[in-house]
Amino acid sequence: QQGAMQIIHNQLHSLHLEPTSLGYRYFYRWTLTPHAQPLYLLFSRRLARFPDAWLLPLFPVLLRIITALFTGSATTEVHTKRRLYLYIILIQLRGWILYLLFDTIEELLVSSPERTQCWYSHLLQAHYSECQGRVTDFSDHVVLYFAQILPIALTEVIHSFAVPYWQTTIQNSMSSRAGVFSWFLSSARFIPTLLILWMGNLYVITFLGAYKTAMFFHTGPEILIGYLVSLLLQIPLCVVQCTQAFPALTTYLFGTLAI
Repeated sequence: QQGAMQIIHNQLHSLHLEPTSLGYRYFYRWTLTPHAQPLYLLFSRRLARFPDAWLLPLFPVLLRIITALFTGSATTEVHTKRRLYLYIILIQLRGWILYLLFDTIEELLVSSPERTQCWYSHLLQAHYSECQGRVTDFSDHVVLYFAQILPIALTEVIHSFAVPYWQTTIQNSMSSRAGVFSWFLSSARFIPTLLILWMGNLYVITFLGAYKTAMFFHTGPEILIGYLVSLLLQIPLCVVQCTQAFPALTTYLFGTLAI
């Protein structure tokens, strides 16, 4: 990572881009600095941290539950609770199996690099004096992004638009004691607009995080392996929601057949 950044830094100097120029500062800030994120992208700096990595994908289903509680509607039925439990189980599977277990298996199969293979050692700072890691290390962040954060949120948002619950919210909001919050929820456009903006921001910060991961921390094959691992959760979730392959399970979780 440090060696790659130093090489690109030297290349910029070879192009006669001065550190004081606007183009150099913009490129260095958003491209060469792996932890730099735009402030206007909400949660972009905490996407891979706890508890944000849990709460961000759960926001759509939590919004549904909170809306039902504040408006006194009956939309928080057993199917919503079942999906919430399912999402929590998927988060645990991603953490304990796709991350810890698969990482342990990878350590057994892949050896650590020899010191003589550290071709960029002369570019490292003092506290990076040796090569670290393994020859191949699939991207855990890619698994997090595409097996947990995006699929869970997208599944609930798709279901929310396929079976809208804000019509019931409007009917019950007038008799609710939720006050100002109920007044906001009584708008037919508030909840769907919020969900669209939320998913748009989530996609942007997720793709930005994946870009940073691919550029600074992993090779192309490692990114590809990480994405293939994420399909172990993506595909079953899609099949259950969007097909009739398992009608009993689909009805159990969503209260309706495939969309």
